[in-house]
Amino acid sequence: MGIAFMAGGLTHPFIPSQAGAAAGLAIGAVGFAGATVALLRMRNDDFDLPPTRSGPHA
Repeated sequence: MGIAFMAGGLTHPFIPSQAGAAAGLAIGAVGFAGATVALLRMRNDDFDLPPTRSGPHA
């Protein structure tokens, strides 16, 4: 689904024909649907992780 999301975004603006642009948008829609399903399956604790310390003194 991630590849479909990326491919739809990359191909849509660069394909000159309307059918090609529509195909790019359709592929992007499949990617968006996959991201939506993944987010809906996540628990709130997995999505909103607590802050962590990063840097040289962590």
